[in-house]
Amino acid sequence: MADVILEDCLERGLDLNSGLDVFLTQCARLVHARAGFVSLRGTRGPVLTRVLGEPGVDVLEAAHWQGVRKLDDGRTLFCTRLALGSLELGAWGWWWRAPSTAAAGW
Repeated sequence: MADVILEDCLERGLDLNSGLDVFLTQCARLVHARAGFVSLRGTRGPVLTRVLGEPGVDVLEAAHWQGVRKLDDGRTLFCTRLALGSLELGAWGWWWRAPSTAAAGW
């Protein structure tokens, strides 16, 4: 899905920053995330980082995490690598707040 969104944005003449913002917005809407990030890395470190919402953690640090992390404030963070084939481009992640048991009807 990420490649389709980014490809469509670039075909429409948007720059990479705008394309990543559209990607973050669309993915957050699909997975009901409260915040998200994308970090693209070059040979010497991060070259472009885009953030949606208020992550509450250092996204440059989170870009090195893998999998699910429970944060101290009760939110859950999912991070994964962003790759094109075998080429690792960076990382992206999403934050959710766990639903309360009252809201879930328990």
